[in-house]
Amino acid sequence: MNLFDAVARALARTVNPPSVPAPPARAVVKRRAPAAVRTGTRAVPDARPLVEIREWKRNGHEFKGCYRTTFGSYEGLIDVSSVKPQFFIVNPPASVLNGPHRACFRPRGKGLYFVHFGKSSFDIDAGIAAVERLIYQSLKKRRR
Repeated sequence: MNLFDAVARALARTVNPPSVPAPPARAVVKRRAPAAVRTGTRAVPDARPLVEIREWKRNGHEFKGCYRTTFGSYEGLIDVSSVKPQFFIVNPPASVLNGPHRACFRPRGKGLYFVHFGKSSFDIDAGIAAVERLIYQSLKKRRR
C-alpha cells in the first residue's frame, strides 16, 4: 500500500464516518375522525332566538314559558312592559332559594319570585340564559 492509498483511506474515514444505525421506526397510529368530519356534515348552531327555541308564549306585555336545565324545567314569566324586561320564576325549588344565589330570588307573593341580576339585561334571550344558569349553579352545588 502506498502513501496515496493510506491518505485516501484516512480521509474517507473522516469524511464518511462509520454509519450509525437509524432509530427504530415508530408505529403510526391512524385515528378516525369524528363522525361529523367523516360524513362531511357540520353541527350548525340554531340561529333562532332562545325565546322561540324554548317555546315561550307572548301574551300582551308578558312571556310565559319554562326555564330549562339538566335538573328539570321551572315555570317562568317575563314582564316586558318597562324598558328593561323583568324575569320571574314560579315556585322555584328550595335548594335554589337556599343556594349560593339565594339573594337573586326575591319573593313577590303567591309563589312568584323576581330574579335580580347584578347587571340588568335589555335582551330577553340573555336574561333567560342567565336565569337558567343561576338555577343550574344552585342545583349543581346541592347535588354533589
